[in-house]
Amino acid sequence: MSIGKLPCILGLLAVLAGCGLGDPHLTVLRGNLSFERGEFQDSIVRYLDALEADIENASYVFYNLGTVYHAVAENEAAVEAWDLAAANAPSDVLFALHHNRGNLYYRQGRYADAYEQFRRALMLNPSSMGSKINLELALQRVQAAESAPATRSGGAGGNGAVSDEARRVLEYMRRKETGQWQATDTQEPRDVERYW
Repeated sequence: MSIGKLPCILGLLAVLAGCGLGDPHLTVLRGNLSFERGEFQDSIVRYLDALEADIENASYVFYNLGTVYHAVAENEAAVEAWDLAAANAPSDVLFALHHNRGNLYYRQGRYADAYEQFRRALMLNPSSMGSKINLELALQRVQAAESAPATRSGGAGGNGAVSDEARRVLEYMRRKETGQWQATDTQEPRDVERYW
Protein backbone atom coordinates (compact mmCIF):
# COMPACT_ATOMS: atom_id res chain seq x y z
CA MET A 1 0.00 0.00 0.00
CA SER A 2 1.36 3.40 -0.89
CA ILE A 3 1.72 6.10 1.74
CA GLY A 4 -0.43 8.45 -0.36
CA LYS A 5 -3.46 6.19 0.08
CA LEU A 6 -3.02 5.87 3.84
CA PRO A 7 -4.62 9.26 4.75
CA CYS A 8 -7.64 8.43 2.55
CA ILE A 9 -8.08 5.04 4.18
CA LEU A 10 -7.69 6.51 7.67
CA GLY A 11 -10.24 9.20 6.84
CA LEU A 12 -12.68 6.56 5.56
CA LEU A 13 -12.19 4.49 8.71
CA ALA A 14 -12.84 7.57 10.87
CA VAL A 15 -16.09 8.27 9.00
CA LEU A 16 -17.20 4.66 9.32
CA ALA A 17 -16.32 4.60 13.01
CA GLY A 18 -18.44 7.73 13.48
CA CYS A 19 -21.41 5.87 12.05
CA GLY A 20 -20.83 3.10 14.59
CA LEU A 21 -23.19 0.36 15.51
CA GLY A 22 -24.81 2.57 18.13
CA ASP A 23 -26.09 5.10 15.57
CA PRO A 24 -29.85 5.34 16.15
CA HIS A 25 -30.54 6.05 12.46
CA LEU A 26 -28.79 2.84 11.52
CA THR A 27 -30.78 1.06 14.20
CA VAL A 28 -34.02 2.33 12.66
CA LEU A 29 -32.93 1.10 9.23
CA ARG A 30 -32.19 -2.30 10.71
CA GLY A 31 -35.63 -2.26 12.34
CA ASN A 32 -37.18 -1.50 8.94
CA LEU A 33 -35.28 -4.42 7.40
CA SER A 34 -36.46 -6.73 10.18
CA PHE A 35 -40.03 -5.58 9.60
CA GLU A 36 -39.78 -6.35 5.89
CA ARG A 37 -38.43 -9.81 6.68
CA GLY A 38 -41.32 -10.46 9.04
CA GLU A 39 -39.04 -10.45 12.08
CA PHE A 40 -41.42 -8.32 14.10
CA GLN A 41 -39.90 -8.89 17.54
CA ASP A 42 -36.49 -7.83 16.27
CA SER A 43 -37.91 -4.71 14.64
CA ILE A 44 -39.69 -3.75 17.88
CA VAL A 45 -36.45 -4.12 19.84
CA ARG A 46 -34.53 -2.03 17.32
CA TYR A 47 -37.11 0.77 17.32
CA LEU A 48 -37.13 0.84 21.11
CA ASP A 49 -33.31 0.97 21.11
CA ALA A 50 -33.43 3.94 18.74
CA LEU A 51 -35.92 5.72 21.00
CA GLU A 52 -33.66 5.21 24.03
CA ALA A 53 -30.88 6.95 22.13
CA ASP A 54 -33.01 10.13 21.90
CA ILE A 55 -33.18 10.01 18.15
CA GLU A 56 -34.20 13.17 16.34
CA ASN A 57 -37.63 13.01 14.75
CA ALA A 58 -38.87 10.38 17.18
CA SER A 59 -42.32 10.70 15.62
CA TYR A 60 -41.11 8.55 12.71
CA VAL A 61 -39.82 5.87 15.05
CA PHE A 62 -43.02 5.87 17.13
CA TYR A 63 -44.97 5.60 13.88
CA ASN A 64 -42.85 2.63 12.80
CA LEU A 65 -43.30 1.02 16.20
CA GLY A 66 -47.08 1.44 15.97
CA THR A 67 -47.06 -0.09 12.50
CA VAL A 68 -45.25 -3.17 13.80
CA TYR A 69 -47.70 -3.49 16.69
CA HIS A 70 -50.55 -3.18 14.20
CA ALA A 71 -49.00 -5.94 12.06
CA VAL A 72 -48.93 -8.32 15.03
CA ALA A 73 -52.50 -7.38 16.09
CA GLU A 74 -51.42 -5.52 19.24
CA ASN A 75 -53.96 -2.82 18.47
CA GLU A 76 -53.90 -0.99 21.81
CA ALA A 77 -50.11 -0.76 21.70
CA ALA A 78 -50.30 0.43 18.09
CA VAL A 79 -52.70 3.25 18.98
CA GLU A 80 -50.52 4.26 21.95
CA ALA A 81 -47.40 4.41 19.77
CA TRP A 82 -49.27 6.37 17.11
CA ASP A 83 -50.50 8.80 19.77
CA LEU A 84 -46.87 9.40 20.78
CA ALA A 85 -45.92 9.83 17.12
CA ALA A 86 -48.59 12.47 16.61
CA ALA A 87 -46.87 14.92 18.97
CA ASN A 88 -44.85 17.33 16.82
CA ALA A 89 -45.21 15.05 13.79
CA PRO A 90 -44.78 16.37 10.26
CA SER A 91 -47.78 16.17 7.94
CA ASP A 92 -46.58 13.02 6.15
CA VAL A 93 -46.51 11.13 9.46
CA LEU A 94 -49.91 12.53 10.46
CA PHE A 95 -51.38 11.43 7.13
CA ALA A 96 -50.08 7.89 7.57
CA LEU A 97 -51.28 7.81 11.19
CA HIS A 98 -54.83 8.74 10.23
CA HIS A 99 -54.85 6.33 7.30
CA ASN A 100 -53.62 3.41 9.41
CA ARG A 101 -55.99 4.19 12.27
CA GLY A 102 -58.81 4.21 9.76
CA ASN A 103 -57.79 0.74 8.63
CA LEU A 104 -57.60 -0.44 12.23
CA TYR A 105 -61.02 0.96 13.14
CA TYR A 106 -62.56 -0.42 9.94
CA ARG A 107 -61.35 -3.92 10.74
CA GLN A 108 -62.74 -3.54 14.26
CA GLY A 109 -66.15 -2.63 12.85
CA ARG A 110 -65.92 0.97 14.07
CA TYR A 111 -66.97 2.40 10.72
CA ALA A 112 -67.85 5.93 11.85
CA ASP A 113 -64.44 6.24 13.53
CA ALA A 114 -62.77 4.81 10.41
CA TYR A 115 -64.60 7.33 8.24
CA GLU A 116 -63.35 10.18 10.44
CA GLN A 117 -59.75 8.96 10.26
CA PHE A 118 -59.82 8.62 6.47
CA ARG A 119 -61.37 12.09 6.22
CA ARG A 120 -58.51 13.52 8.31
CA ALA A 121 -55.97 11.65 6.17
CA LEU A 122 -57.48 13.18 3.03
CA MET A 123 -57.30 16.66 4.52
CA LEU A 124 -53.53 16.15 4.78
CA ASN A 125 -53.08 14.35 1.46
CA PRO A 126 -56.04 14.91 -0.90
CA SER A 127 -54.43 12.86 -3.67
CA SER A 128 -54.32 9.58 -1.71
CA MET A 129 -56.36 7.14 -3.74
CA GLY A 130 -56.20 4.52 -0.98
CA SER A 131 -57.70 6.91 1.58
CA LYS A 132 -60.41 7.96 -0.87
CA ILE A 133 -61.45 4.39 -1.52
CA ASN A 134 -61.33 3.55 2.18
CA LEU A 135 -63.41 6.63 3.00
CA GLU A 136 -66.09 5.44 0.63
CA LEU A 137 -65.97 1.90 2.04
CA ALA A 138 -66.39 3.24 5.57
CA LEU A 139 -69.24 5.47 4.47
CA GLN A 140 -70.99 2.53 2.82
CA ARG A 141 -70.77 0.59 6.09
CA VAL A 142 -72.06 3.57 8.09
CA GLN A 143 -74.99 3.97 5.70
CA ALA A 144 -75.72 0.24 5.80
CA ALA A 145 -75.83 0.40 9.60
CA GLU A 146 -78.21 3.37 9.42
CA SER A 147 -80.55 1.67 6.98
CA ALA A 148 -80.54 -1.69 8.81
CA PRO A 149 -83.48 -2.26 11.13
CA ALA A 150 -82.68 -1.36 14.73
CA THR A 151 -81.94 -4.50 16.69
CA ARG A 152 -81.60 -2.66 19.99
CA SER A 153 -83.16 0.44 21.34
CA GLY A 154 -81.24 3.42 20.08
CA GLY A 155 -80.64 2.14 16.54
CA ALA A 156 -77.24 2.52 14.89
CA GLY A 157 -75.96 4.71 17.68
CA GLY A 158 -74.04 7.82 16.71
CA ASN A 159 -73.49 7.20 13.02
CA GLY A 160 -76.15 9.69 11.89
CA ALA A 161 -73.85 12.67 12.50
CA VAL A 162 -71.35 11.31 10.02
CA SER A 163 -73.89 10.60 7.32
CA ASP A 164 -74.80 14.11 6.10
CA GLU A 165 -71.25 15.38 6.12
CA ALA A 166 -70.00 12.17 4.54
CA ARG A 167 -72.42 12.42 1.68
CA ARG A 168 -71.38 16.02 1.00
CA VAL A 169 -67.67 15.15 1.10
CA LEU A 170 -68.07 12.19 -1.22
CA GLU A 171 -70.31 14.09 -3.62
CA TYR A 172 -67.73 16.88 -3.83
CA MET A 173 -64.91 14.40 -4.39
CA ARG A 174 -66.89 12.58 -7.07
CA ARG A 175 -67.52 15.83 -8.93
CA LYS A 176 -63.81 16.71 -8.78
CA GLU A 177 -62.53 13.32 -9.89
CA THR A 178 -65.32 12.00 -12.07
CA GLY A 179 -64.98 8.27 -12.31
CA GLN A 180 -61.39 7.88 -11.12
CA TRP A 181 -62.31 5.75 -8.13
CA GLN A 182 -65.14 3.49 -7.09
CA ALA A 183 -65.52 1.03 -4.26
CA THR A 184 -67.76 -1.94 -3.79
CA ASP A 185 -69.09 -3.59 -0.68
CA THR A 186 -66.74 -6.54 -1.16
CA GLN A 187 -63.52 -4.56 -0.94
CA GLU A 188 -61.43 -4.26 2.18
CA PRO A 189 -59.50 -1.12 3.10
CA ARG A 190 -56.17 -0.59 1.42
CA ASP A 191 -53.05 -1.72 3.23
CA VAL A 192 -51.38 0.32 5.89
CA GLU A 193 -48.99 3.06 5.03
CA ARG A 194 -45.47 1.80 5.52
CA TYR A 195 -42.66 2.98 7.76
CA TRP A 196 -39.94 5.53 7.20
